[in-house]
Amino acid sequence: EMPAEEAGELFATVRMIARLVEDAVSAAGSNIGLNNKAAAGQLVPPAHVHIIPRFEGDGGGSMHSIVSVKGAADDLEEMAELLVME
Repeated sequence: EMPAEEAGELFATVRMIARLVEDAVSAAGSNIGLNNKAAAGQLVPPAHVHIIPRFEGDGGGSMHSIVSVKGAADDLEEMAELLVME
């Protein structure tokens, strides 16, 4: 529900802070997550972003390795057909 301009400003700030966090803790990268609405786990309004520093060999994986979506499209072409721009 966030206006596009505010979303752009939010993610410009997230980009800056993620770099600062990675540098501060000498992380090799980071996962950036946003829970959108209660069904996706957003329990605390307003919108907020999770920045999770990641390290080589930390045993974690990509977002795909920690998220499973029941009934999700198996390939990008199928997903593209499901998406409709307003």
